[in-house]
Amino acid sequence: MPSSETLNIYLHADAVVPSVTVIINGGPTTPEVKTLPLHKKNPDVGEKKTVFTSTILVEQEDAVSFEDQEEVCHANYN
Repeated sequence: MPSSETLNIYLHADAVVPSVTVIINGGPTTPEVKTLPLHKKNPDVGEKKTVFTSTILVEQEDAVSFEDQEEVCHANYN
């Protein structure tokens, strides 16, 4: 998967949870679990399971700063 993805932002604000649902174009259609190192440069620290999916939650405060059709890069997504 590329290191940056274009995000389609659906501004569905949740009254209880201050988040916005974001769809990642080209993301996995079903959630995938991958085992990754806890620390990229020191594998002796151990491993963690990370879920990759095409839907993520972004805090509303951050989402409102996105411009329409803006490409957004999430650090360490790949």
